[in-house]
Amino acid sequence: MANYSSLYGDIVYLEIMRLLTGKSPGLSESKRYWCDALALRDGILQKTHYRLSMRASILELIQKNSSDFKNLVFIEAKDLDSIRHCSVTDGLTGLYNQTYLKTLLGQNVPMRRRIDDSASALILLDLDYFKIYNDCCGHVAGDEALRTVAGIIKDQIREQDIAARYGGDEFAVYLPKVTKNVAFAVANRIRLAVENTVFPGQELLKGRKLTASCGISFYSEETSDVKSLIEVADRELYNAKRLRNSISPCSFERRKHQRHPTQALLQCFPANNGMSETAMACNFSNTGVGIWSNIPAEPEDSLTIRLSKPFWSDELEISGFVRQVSPDKDTGLRYLGIEFDRFLDDCTSYIPMSLAKSVMTH
Repeated sequence: MANYSSLYGDIVYLEIMRLLTGKSPGLSESKRYWCDALALRDGILQKTHYRLSMRASILELIQKNSSDFKNLVFIEAKDLDSIRHCSVTDGLTGLYNQTYLKTLLGQNVPMRRRIDDSASALILLDLDYFKIYNDCCGHVAGDEALRTVAGIIKDQIREQDIAARYGGDEFAVYLPKVTKNVAFAVANRIRLAVENTVFPGQELLKGRKLTASCGISFYSEETSDVKSLIEVADRELYNAKRLRNSISPCSFERRKHQRHPTQALLQCFPANNGMSETAMACNFSNTGVGIWSNIPAEPEDSLTIRLSKPFWSDELEISGFVRQVSPDKDTGLRYLGIEFDRFLDDCTSYIPMSLAKSVMTH
């Protein structure tokens, strides 16, 4: 119980008392009753060398404090898990429901300020064009798709993370004690897993795939309560939905970092085939690179960039995602704006000195 309490707060004690007695004595009182029941059990053990079950200990305590409870409803222990599961989970997907998620967030988010300064994140995820999928393939296929996505989410998160069906085709994931990079990585793993899953009938959709968009918010001074944490995640989800199959915000704010014009050859390795393609870099920054190439990439495609001497001052291999695609009618080439999956401390250390000088003087 202590382990669950450290993750989800004192609401665990309230839930146990509510399910055992049909009453909600309050957070502090529920925790006190549980601790008193533990003390009662230990006292009996010391005196009689007989170890009572926690259920028996709580019932004994309730009998001694009968004035605190009226119209008690006792639940058989064998039915307790089933009742608790039904009251807090979504019947279709098996994830937590929205009501329980918000209750857990209400316990966890304020606790972050008291316990430590570690980050926590909320991911809101929505399936792109799901209404069209539901209309074209039927509600049975739609329900199965929701169950599949729920399974994907559970496979990509830790045991202590909280996943919920937020409503309709929208899901939520609360990540306690994570860095921002980890939160982005989790969201992207879920997004990629949905994209790579074959859903029956998805070829009828625009893009011929059922995909997901994610909005992320982080615990901070501006989002130090549940309402603001959800509002920010919802706003970011709206931004992601405009692009589809994307995550908002980006893993770092690209506009804050100067782009350095350059002309140097590099190699690209698209994730879908792993074959090397040569491209010409036209700008380079701490957060990404712009290239001209013949690569048939689309937004959100993954690829690896490799910089090699003598075209660059130093060697580098880094992964990234295509964020922008702009074909050029005159040359037949395509401009790809690529966002790196990590931040470079000093991109200028890779740019050849001759090009670096020209950048500084123009």
